[in-house]
Amino acid sequence: MRKFFIAAGTLFGFLIIALSLFMWWLGAFSPVEVSEGLVGPYVMVYEDMVGDYKQTGKVLDRIYQSLQNDKIATTKGFGIYYDNPEKVPAAKLRSRVGCIIEEKDQPTVLLQSKYRVTTFPPTQSVKADFPYKNKMSIFIGIAKAYPALAAYAHKQGYQFFESLEVYDMPNKKISYSMRCEKK
Repeated sequence: MRKFFIAAGTLFGFLIIALSLFMWWLGAFSPVEVSEGLVGPYVMVYEDMVGDYKQTGKVLDRIYQSLQNDKIATTKGFGIYYDNPEKVPAAKLRSRVGCIIEEKDQPTVLLQSKYRVTTFPPTQSVKADFPYKNKMSIFIGIAKAYPALAAYAHKQGYQFFESLEVYDMPNKKISYSMRCEKK
């Protein structure tokens, strides 16, 4: 029986170490550096959505796949989140989700006729980047970036507005930003 407990304890220890290393690799223990600056401009293909923010990934994937089928290259996804999920019921959360279009594909007629397209103008924001390793990075980034952005904005006396997340696949990072103005 003693050998069983030693083996179980050893296995448990290895699992804790493996999980800790995996979380470290994802960036869970990395500090978040917040800065201020312009975010954008971006040309965006999008869908507006009302409902739980957890559903935005499906919409983003659908738009990405449709653009790929139409031979329109995109390597960046985005989500604009208008409401604070701590204050608004999940069923009423508003967002705009889609893909950022590269400059060479922006003037296409297909783009204008088939998709909803908008321009996100250069916007003064507080911002932070987080490494993208896999889809879990998004959730860890949310848990780390938004509290850091909120603390920074509060310290500076800023009022929050919508937040923007840009999923930059070539650079393997997620950029979190919040439009802010002095109160």
